[in-house]
This record gives sequence, C-alpha cells and structure tokens, in this order.
Amino acid sequence: MTQSQPGGAGFEVRPADLRHHADNRDAIARGVTEAGAAGSETISPLAYGQIAGQIISLMLNTVAAVESRNLGDLADAERSAAWTLRAMAYGYEHADASIAEAYDRTRPAGQTGPPPVSTSGSGSGGGW
Repeated sequence: MTQSQPGGAGFEVRPADLRHHADNRDAIARGVTEAGAAGSETISPLAYGQIAGQIISLMLNTVAAVESRNLGDLADAERSAAWTLRAMAYGYEHADASIAEAYDRTRPAGQTGPPPVSTSGSGSGGGW
C-alpha cells in the first residue's frame, strides 16, 4: 500500500517486510528469554567460602531474580511488538483488498483504469 504525505512524497508499506521484522522481534525475544534463564542460575555459596559465600550468594541471587524478571518483561514486549507488526501486515493487506473492491464497485461497467482527472480547476469536471 502506498501512502501520500503532504508535499506529494509517499511511502510504500509491504506486508511481507512487516512480517519479516516481526520474525526478527520474535528471535530477539527468544534470545532474551534464554539470557534470563541463564541469569537465574544460582551460584553455590561454597564458591566464595562459608561465611562470605552466604552473603554474596544472597546478594547475587537477589540481583539475578530481579534481572531475570526484567528480561522476562523485555521478552514479552518483543513478542507483543511482533504480534502488532503481524496485525499491521494483515490490516494493510485487507485494507488494500477492501479499497480495490470498493473502487471496482463504483466504476461504470466496461470502464478500466482510474477516472479521468479534471484540469479545469472548477472541481465539477472529470469523472466517468
């Protein structure tokens, strides 16, 4: 679908590109989910000695739990963005089809192509 902007510039939205971007966002979500799972692995308190290990492992496990939650939220946001991109692609495809169908219904029988454009400037000329 091509959209016009003020000044005559336009842009084209290609649903396949939106879906490809959604796939990339899903891949990011998978990577973030894996990172969150790896970060939630606990470290044995014995790695730092008996006394220091108790304190250090408690702090590390607390930080790891918070970070794991944050990464989970980030992964959810990426999945949500991917879903939104796919919904946009669907919307553009169906908008194009609906507009084409409506255009075809308003065109006189046997007429092909766009309606003639008025060059008189009065706005009353042209059309079929």
